[in-house]
Amino acid sequence: MNGTNIRRNGRRALWAALISGTAAIALSACGGGTAYEFQVEGVEPDTKLRIALPEDLREAVGEGVSDRLLVEGYRAQARELAGVEYCALELRIDYADDALEVLSAPLDGNSSAESLGERLGFSSVVAGAAFDPDAPEHGTYISEDMVTAIVVDRCATSASDPDEGVEVVFPILDEESSDGTDEFAEANVSVMADGTLGVMGAVDGYTLDANGNWIAY
Repeated sequence: MNGTNIRRNGRRALWAALISGTAAIALSACGGGTAYEFQVEGVEPDTKLRIALPEDLREAVGEGVSDRLLVEGYRAQARELAGVEYCALELRIDYADDALEVLSAPLDGNSSAESLGERLGFSSVVAGAAFDPDAPEHGTYISEDMVTAIVVDRCATSASDPDEGVEVVFPILDEESSDGTDEFAEANVSVMADGTLGVMGAVDGYTLDANGNWIAY
């Protein structure tokens, strides 16, 4: 994706600033877990998360942008693993209408699952392998219907540890991009050994002002 590394480096700087301030983790309570909508008020981590773009952000960017969003949200929870080497994050992906066909279109000879993983920011997609909680191996395991992804990686030392977090992307349709998409927003989910999850994120080109309104920057 064009400028992906630049955007990720910028977001890491933003996340570091959030950790050092009062807004280490931005969440709000909801049924069945905690909803994260890129707010800046910090609350306690949870064992289940719902990560989504807020309605007021969609209204602020306008239909020309919001109508091109390809993922509506992610539902996240930890999976139990044998041993202490890794932690696992299960993500259920809520796609926008007809978005899966766009996101899974093969790239550079890769499989549909590998291409989907690349567009959603997942690293090390394990093609054709089944997730085994009793013998976990590093990688991202995507279900056959491509609705669920399980990411096996190092455990975070805290719920606000971006260095060991799992990156998830909210892509937007971009016909001028080499892969047909671009990043609109990105969240980083930290997974601790006891199943505790924390999340931080940033929206590309937009932020909340002191009065809670979305503005371009």
